[in-house]
Amino acid sequence: MKLLRKILALFRKETLDAEMSEEMRLHLEQRTRENIAAGMLPDEARYAALRKFGGVEQAKELARDQRGWMWLDHLGRGALFSSIRW
Repeated sequence: MKLLRKILALFRKETLDAEMSEEMRLHLEQRTRENIAAGMLPDEARYAALRKFGGVEQAKELARDQRGWMWLDHLGRGALFSSIRW
């Protein structure tokens, strides 16, 4: 079943990336609201939420690496770029 999910993930990258971005956005919004409720100013609350979450782009890259076979994706991109005549 895990193998099937990894294969399917190769064909749903855009959808999965959009879902992941939305989930992270909602998580940060929730944490920001909690910080505001705790007495922080909105900008300060957002910054604190981002600090606590860590690097958003790094988290996305880690999730992408875990859900699929990056080597296969890179191989496919390499084949595409090698076939383009410059």
